[in-house]
Amino acid sequence: MTSHVLKKPVVPFASSSARHLSPPEVALAIQEAYDELMARVGAVGLPVAVRSSATAEDLPGASFAGQQDTFLWVQGRDHVLIRTVICWSSLFTPRAITYRAEMGFPHEKVFISVGIQKMVNARSAGVMFTLNPLNGDRSKIAINANWGLGETVVAGEVTPDEYWVDKVTLNIVKRVISPKMVECIPNVHYREVTVVAVPEERQMAPCLNDDEVKELARLGKAIERHYGCPQDIEWAVDRDLPFPESVFILQSRPETVWSPKQKVDPSMKPKAKPTDYVAGFLLGQLHQKKKAP
Repeated sequence: MTSHVLKKPVVPFASSSARHLSPPEVALAIQEAYDELMARVGAVGLPVAVRSSATAEDLPGASFAGQQDTFLWVQGRDHVLIRTVICWSSLFTPRAITYRAEMGFPHEKVFISVGIQKMVNARSAGVMFTLNPLNGDRSKIAINANWGLGETVVAGEVTPDEYWVDKVTLNIVKRVISPKMVECIPNVHYREVTVVAVPEERQMAPCLNDDEVKELARLGKAIERHYGCPQDIEWAVDRDLPFPESVFILQSRPETVWSPKQKVDPSMKPKAKPTDYVAGFLLGQLHQKKKAP
């Protein structure tokens, strides 16, 4: 999904024009559901993420991620409605159509839904891979983190902090704290999010503590075990909640770079333990050395 971070004011949409963009019964259902969510949380004008989810987006053998739109920190019934319509229409942008054509994926077999979620008031956020994304080693978990929302990490707008965790012991085996120059934060006045400079005193400060790193790794292991394959995960740490309730998993998709290249022993169960993957990786390396001249 492509998240939109706006750097200039947005003119509010008129309610009448927003309703005309979709069938009246659908528009009403979306707005009533948003009203219900606000009532549950007890917040008027609740900030939400309007997130697209297409059936072909997160396939293990092809990465369609980023083809459809997602909007962050959306507030108000009409804003939620118009951005839902834009998410639907992003299934047929020139970029999405061209990519599906290149991959040989039939357009008529692709469907899309839009999820509307309460925003995490993120102090820190980023991505996590349940393998080493540099070499495919399944014995490690890699976590990239920055201040604020995770869009700066996903979009490559910042050099994030790096944390490497042993998948078996959950020990942090390596950390690299980088100068984090920008962060993505809400702009309450315009009801959007924007990229701003990080204050100097926080640029070299770690944006995760050890407990948060280990909790993320624990959740990553559980998600990988559930799906039976390495995962590419987006996460956030809420600034208002106590640990560990503050650690949120936002979405998870199959890792598509290294996973298809590594053949797993047919006798290994789909939900094997991390130690099985480690043993398989080491045995594979030993086998390759024996074959070498």
